[in-house]
Amino acid sequence: MDNINRKSFIATLSSFNKELFHSRAITWLLNEYVDFRNSFLTSILPQNEFQSVSFIKAIAEIRQIDILLVLKLNDKYYFVHVENKIKASESEIQTKKGKSKSNVSPLSQTEYYFNRLFDLKFRKELINEIIKELSLSNITLTLRENDLSENPLDNWSFIFLKPSFSTKNSKYFNEIEGLNKWRKGIWGNTEILNPWITSSYQELIYNNLVKIKSPRNSVKEYIEFLKDEFTSKKTELGTPNFLNFKNVASASCDPEEFTNNNFPFHREPLNVSEQSTLEEWFNVFERELNIWGSKNMCLQIKDYGLDFKVRFITETGNNGGFLIEAFYILPHFSFPTKHRDKRARIGLQYEHNSNGHKLKFYFAAYAYGEIKISQSDRQNYNETVRDKVLSETNFINLKHSLKWEDKFNGSKGKSFCSKSREMDDYKNFEELMSIFETNLSSLKKDMSVLNEEVLNLFFRES
Repeated sequence: MDNINRKSFIATLSSFNKELFHSRAITWLLNEYVDFRNSFLTSILPQNEFQSVSFIKAIAEIRQIDILLVLKLNDKYYFVHVENKIKASESEIQTKKGKSKSNVSPLSQTEYYFNRLFDLKFRKELINEIIKELSLSNITLTLRENDLSENPLDNWSFIFLKPSFSTKNSKYFNEIEGLNKWRKGIWGNTEILNPWITSSYQELIYNNLVKIKSPRNSVKEYIEFLKDEFTSKKTELGTPNFLNFKNVASASCDPEEFTNNNFPFHREPLNVSEQSTLEEWFNVFERELNIWGSKNMCLQIKDYGLDFKVRFITETGNNGGFLIEAFYILPHFSFPTKHRDKRARIGLQYEHNSNGHKLKFYFAAYAYGEIKISQSDRQNYNETVRDKVLSETNFINLKHSLKWEDKFNGSKGKSFCSKSREMDDYKNFEELMSIFETNLSSLKKDMSVLNEEVLNLFFRES
């Protein structure tokens, strides 16, 4: 990725809101260039349908749909929802009772967008907005509520567009899950397989844009920008070897730091596709460690079966980077707060961002963002966690395997406390997995023999 393209007008413009910028750019290109449009539709439609389809219009940002394609197939209207996910992960959305086809709430975005199509009121509102958008382009179209079927699978396609899809051909990939958070078993008595087809920017956008015969100069610049940011020459993207310390360090730091001579190895900046690939592999890591944990981390204490959980978090605050954590959920801890959720978590956390790379043994409230430790309570809280909860004498095996530094990192406002050390220079997925498995096994061993004083902190109902 050369410096000219990184500082180009398009690169600068796109940085303010990447998803909105690219959604509008792709929508404009679909409406403007027949070559791109036909190649795009060929990529997402069966050949027999493509030959019969009539393109009406692409619309950007309508009713939380990033890109909506309005098509006509024979005498039937057909719609394509493109969910453009460049950086943000899927959020959760609460559904109203009686308004959902699903039997759970909240839903992931992909589940929610599918679910709302069963609602007649929403379908009517969407039709009216589509007609309004088309009329602005001097397109006259008579749409009726019956043109949006009660079953979305009848005349909708769903595309989950990501910067990368590098794990697609790996042994870890589960085709049903894709890269979104769809759950097939939450739809009442019927299992609905994931309707969202995951596609990468290179596969669906760049590879089809280069087929435009005579693009304008501005389009040529956009294509070059996509080549820089959404394609890669790295051969190991689709292998577990790509998840290594060096690549995570390169993705986690500010670009200005790449000239830092104090860093132990040469770093090259990763583009959007390569950073997205790291997120893919961390998601795979989360799933594989959860599977390992379900077999190896079961623990029964005082008639409680402790739940074990692994969680990958991409948004780690102002410092960016990556965070993966594995922990037991403790049923009760007397946090100095009136918050109703008294659950706590204790476990391991690996955080790698622009401030550093730490492997932590930590304790925190389960409802981390909602529980605050006041200034007046902070000293007593920190002393309790330091001397009892994370005490070296109570976690002898973990201290031996993790080898944390003597410094105790106490609460500075929230409930998080930890002991930590610098993360090892792991070479691949398997080495990172080994680090977690070794230390989690030590954690389980220590947890199983905790003394009564510490157990009372976690299990009393006071």
